[in-house]
Order: sequence, then C-alpha cells, then structure tokens
Amino acid sequence: MAQPHARAAPGIPLGFASQAFSVARFKSRSQELLEQLQGQLGDQTSNLEVDVRPDTIWQEFLVLGSQRLSVLRDAISCPADANLAALNLTVPSAFFYIEGVFYNDMRKPGSRDYSANIRQFCADHDIKPPVPPPADPPASAGSRQDGNRASGSDAASSHAYRTAKMEDTAFRDLYLRIGGGAGYVFCHLGCCEHLLIIRDVRRCHIDDPASESAYPLLTFQKRKRRRECTLCTLRPALKVTYNDATAPMNPCFWCDVCYNAMHYDANGSLLDSTYQVFPYQFEQTQGGVHKQ
Repeated sequence: MAQPHARAAPGIPLGFASQAFSVARFKSRSQELLEQLQGQLGDQTSNLEVDVRPDTIWQEFLVLGSQRLSVLRDAISCPADANLAALNLTVPSAFFYIEGVFYNDMRKPGSRDYSANIRQFCADHDIKPPVPPPADPPASAGSRQDGNRASGSDAASSHAYRTAKMEDTAFRDLYLRIGGGAGYVFCHLGCCEHLLIIRDVRRCHIDDPASESAYPLLTFQKRKRRRECTLCTLRPALKVTYNDATAPMNPCFWCDVCYNAMHYDANGSLLDSTYQVFPYQFEQTQGGVHKQ
C-alpha cells in the first residue's frame, strides 16, 4: 500500500497526519492561546516530528517547516562524532537522502559529495529513483524553491537521482512520506548511516514552544551509558583497546590512570605499540528519556 505524501507547507491543514491538530478543535481560551502562539511564530506553523534511528530510536526532534535541513543535521548527535571530537578531528560532510534527492552539507571548506559514488553506481546499473508524487496545483507550485523537488512530470522524465544543498532546502519545500517505509537516510562520516523517519506532520498547538529558537526541539533521547574502567572499576572509562597484550579482555576499557600505569614506563615511554587504542565516550543502552 502506497505511503501518503505530505507537503510541509505552513498554513495548510494536513489531515492525513495521525496526530494532526486543527485550530477548530480548541475551545475559546485554547483558541486564543493558539492564535497568540501562531502570531509569535508568524508563518512557521508546520511542525514535523522526525525520528533519527541507527538500529533503534536514537533521537526524536520537532522541527519547523520553515527550517533548513542543515539545522536538523547540526542538532543530531552520534557517538561516532563524539569519538572523532576526542581526537580533535572533524568531518563536515554529510547528506540526507529523501525521495530520490541527496541533500549534501557543503557549508564548510573541504566538504565532499558523499552521494557521487552512489549516484554513479545507480546510473551504471540502471537503478531508478522512486516515482515522484503528482506535481503541485498551480496555486501553490510557485512557492517551491528552485533546485529542490522537481514536479512529478519533470522528475519522471529525467528519472535520475539528484543533488541539492541541505543548507538551501527547507522542510516545507519537500514532499514527504510518513513512516519507516519511505527509506530516508542521514549519512555522515562517509559510512555512518541513520534511518530517518518522518513520524508526523501537523500544525502547531498550545503546548509547543512559542519561540522559533527552541527548534529543532529534542523530544526523545536514547539513554547513554559510559562503562567503568575494566581494571579499577572505580573511574569512568575514557579509552578502549583492541588486541592489547596487557589487557585482561578484548576489547578492554580503561580510565586514564590505569591506562597510563599499564602502557608507559617510568620515563613516559610507550611499552608496546602493537595494539589499537581509541577514545571512548559513551554508547547507547536500553530505554530513553522523553524531553517534552
């Protein structure tokens, strides 16, 4: 069964959404508060509930239809990013894949188009993007930004995967499908992929923050766990080693005190360099915390 398509445009009631809110559902006082909220946000009245999943739900966000995809990209946290930061390394490149379009993060010098090889592979093997939804009616077609989503007839004729910049693309410019079957992806660090799920598209309501700066609003965060040092079991682990002859287990988690005591001599020289060592930050565990 085909998934319903949604356009996250401000001011348009989205009746297909399972939890869509309509102004008419609120009574007198709630109606007044809602109008005040919408007045403060201006035309930023479309909210999207977005899940970011590696294998289970990692984070959920509430974003405004007027916000750029790059704003969500900056809000997403991943243990892999934390590990790189511990090494003073940054990899700015990333993309969102949504409905046959790769939205690349090209804001920083040295950014790369990670989708180039994917698109070339698809072209070489005649792999086509999903069939686009019908084009907008003429009254709303002009509101879409150039370079984002092509109309149904145009995309069907070109029938090739495309690219755009996430920093130039707002959520309200996208056609979206609700649920996990859409196959949307967030990819960063070249190979770290997260399933991206649009869970709901709705109007704002009185329980939503009135300030635009509050968005993207983190509504769920999977619990993080930091292991204790394997040796002392007293201090939190900051390093993990693999194939380490001095370690009681593989992999082994170390605090700085125990790691230095086991791997360096009195002069500060490394005793063995045949093992691998990486910074250890945290990992996901069962359960999570709802922020809203």
